[in-house]
Amino acid sequence: MPEAFKLIQRAPIERDQDGWWTHPDEPEFEEDLAAFKAWLVQQGLELQQWHMDSDIGEHHPYDDGDCHCLGWEPERPGPEWFLLGIFDTEEGPCVSWVRRKAEEAWSLNGVDGSWDYPNLTALIRDNFGSAAEGTSFGPGLGNGLKVGDTVHSGTVCKADPAVFLPDADELLNHMFEAAAGSDAGEWVDNYPDLDDDAKAALDQALEPLKAWARKFCQPNFFTIEKMALHTVTEEDVRLAKASGVLL
Repeated sequence: MPEAFKLIQRAPIERDQDGWWTHPDEPEFEEDLAAFKAWLVQQGLELQQWHMDSDIGEHHPYDDGDCHCLGWEPERPGPEWFLLGIFDTEEGPCVSWVRRKAEEAWSLNGVDGSWDYPNLTALIRDNFGSAAEGTSFGPGLGNGLKVGDTVHSGTVCKADPAVFLPDADELLNHMFEAAAGSDAGEWVDNYPDLDDDAKAALDQALEPLKAWARKFCQPNFFTIEKMALHTVTEEDVRLAKASGVLL
């Protein structure tokens, strides 16, 4: 089965006295670019970066040797992006924004019920090579997967949990049936009898319940759309091996 790992999420931003900030859940890569790229793949993140000098046209104290980026407020590329870090580089202060890509699932064979892996890295680590032959490197014993083999990817499609709640009509029908089954049920007629304002108020009253369902009742079941074939490459395996130091 795929290894468990923590998905990085948006975090409160408190830049230090010099304007720098690093996401508290980002691992320490020590300038290992391959490990950083492998982590992005594992996390399902898209990265966008730029340097301060592309944002600030005028002279900045950093240009005179002051090691700070105060006054630089890089703008978020869009509402779905969150800050990964503001840090110093040889080319000057740099910002990293990330956003989560559309949720993927991966399968060795594409059969229903086999979409166990959240990314290609996890699939390779669990199935590459053979433990008996000493060629596997992940948590599993390997299933003989090798460079050049074909695996399957797809986009996860989960239902909005709010659709599993009763709508206004269903709720009113439930009230009628409950009333009809009560001790006074034989006198129930056209209950509840609501005007348009009352129906609109009911629709509005259901909105917090829908929000509750979306927050706490996200489904762990899904269908797969946009299925595609992927041929495992040497680079895929290299990134999967590099990701092992992050787990």
